[in-house]
Amino acid sequence: MTKDICREEALKYSNRRDFQMNAIGAYATARREGWLNDVCLHMKVNKRPKGYWTKEKCQEEALKYASKKDYKKNSQSAYLASIRNAWIDETCSHMKVKKPISKVYAIEFLSTREVYIGVSIDPYARLANKIARNKNLQNSMSETGMSALDVKNAIQIIGQYPIGKAGDAENEIVKAYKMLNFKVK
Repeated sequence: MTKDICREEALKYSNRRDFQMNAIGAYATARREGWLNDVCLHMKVNKRPKGYWTKEKCQEEALKYASKKDYKKNSQSAYLASIRNAWIDETCSHMKVKKPISKVYAIEFLSTREVYIGVSIDPYARLANKIARNKNLQNSMSETGMSALDVKNAIQIIGQYPIGKAGDAENEIVKAYKMLNFKVK
């Protein structure tokens, strides 16, 4: 890629971030070849002066966002100033922290009266790992002719619990299935 092509591509953008995000190849080439400043001369510089992000400005900026993730993504310099100056807890005190919820789930193999019971924050994501490593689950799938997709579709979310409480709930569900004459895997 030539310098002229990089410049032509850069002219489509008003700032370096947009250029970098939308014209990855041209940006990388211009940077690697040392042309970046030349091809970006027309762009606005969004850099703030040193010391711009005071505690008050960081708090004002953080109020625009509901989560630290959004704050970091949309206002990285304010977020980093909050981290660097140890203000992050104060600037983000209005944000609600999502506490992870564990789900107790079951996969029933009705023809063999077997059930696999598990606990996970995301049972569907965990399923592939379980199928690959759990011989009992593999055997049940083989005996019933169920594919991984069939098993994924057979997942039943029994309940949702705060982390730490799901284990007790899982034990109760195991007892309930045993009372129904299921073999728990």
